[in-house]
Amino acid sequence: MNLDFLNNIELTPVAKAAPVRSTVSKNPESADLRLYKNGKVYPSQTLVATENLQYANKGSEVPGNGLDIFSSDDWGMIGEIPTKLLFVALVPKSAPKVSLFGSCTFNEDNTPKSDVMTQGGGKGGKELLALVESTYGIVVEDYVDLNFAVENVITSHNGVYHLPKIISGGARKGEMSYVTRKNISICPLVLADDAQMNAEAKAEEVGSNDIKRTDFEYGEVDVDKADTDTANAIEVVASEVVVPTTPNPFTTPDPVQEVKEPVTFDEAPTEAPETFAIPGIPTDVAPAADPGDDWANSLGAPNV
Repeated sequence: MNLDFLNNIELTPVAKAAPVRSTVSKNPESADLRLYKNGKVYPSQTLVATENLQYANKGSEVPGNGLDIFSSDDWGMIGEIPTKLLFVALVPKSAPKVSLFGSCTFNEDNTPKSDVMTQGGGKGGKELLALVESTYGIVVEDYVDLNFAVENVITSHNGVYHLPKIISGGARKGEMSYVTRKNISICPLVLADDAQMNAEAKAEEVGSNDIKRTDFEYGEVDVDKADTDTANAIEVVASEVVVPTTPNPFTTPDPVQEVKEPVTFDEAPTEAPETFAIPGIPTDVAPAADPGDDWANSLGAPNV
């Protein structure tokens, strides 16, 4: 074999092709929240602007809002419903024990060190990841998008809500407790794909709001004609479930919040109850110690 042609070969460098990487924005454009497998959670720009989630300067008269997120399994007020759901409540950042986007640290000039768009949610994001996976039976392999089902706002007839919270420190660490919120807005927090399917189903329904009233006691909800997951805009009332024909807007809450232990009552109150007994939760225990600033810092600590 004659290989003399190799004597005249001149090697030329080959340009290395740059890798093509697909990038996904941390902040969703067509959903409300984007939750990653590492527990980081990021809101959409629309949600931040609409619900005033951005951090304000320290001492501001309008501190903005955060989010309380909890499971229907832990919420004694809702009782039994056909499908396990997560719920999200819009609460003032100044309220105690806010689950998500509740607090940050500040610079010397009192401006916030964190931006809610990039903070990642701190410990609250990891708690949300556990709730999403256990409630909806999924494993987040990369990220999952979540939406507020604002067409299904749930209201209390007296504006008082008792929301579940897990005690994070002290002798009762890990136990379930409750905080009292007043004049807030609550709606389901659902997987974005499910929210889209639910919206499309609603658009095709005829008379979807025609849900009859029915008697009910705390711990039971019995709706004759329910739409796709639960009733449309169920109103939590001591003696009955009321389904308004026009869903309530997701409104800015009253900044006055209280933390109380539940008590038992035998009959439906005629006025706003201070607290009430939750099935499975003891009422003869001492109040939980106030964890102080450590709680707020652990829920809303900025990313480093």
